[in-house]
Amino acid sequence: VRDPSLNQLGKGLVGSQQLGCVQCHSLGGSAALAGPDTEAIDLQYVGDRLRQEFFQRILRDPSRVIPGTMMPSFMDDTGRSTLQSVLGGDGDKQGQAIWEYIRSLD
Repeated sequence: VRDPSLNQLGKGLVGSQQLGCVQCHSLGGSAALAGPDTEAIDLQYVGDRLRQEFFQRILRDPSRVIPGTMMPSFMDDTGRSTLQSVLGGDGDKQGQAIWEYIRSLD
């Protein structure tokens, strides 16, 4: 069941003003802001390629799941996000919101 309120929060989270996923990830065919040298998978396809649990693991500790990745960690060891102003700084809830948004892109 999709949650429209989480979808909107997720859209904001991936944007350049919050977690900034669009710096390195293209989104629905729109190029990553940092340019082709750093461009990672289009977020539109992540929901089709990954299970939600694996996606959440990547968000929690990207370099542990994908050694050598340039993706920074947005959470500390307790799951607190670097962005405290959305969903009370709960990194897992923010990840769920991002998941809802990217799943709505298909």
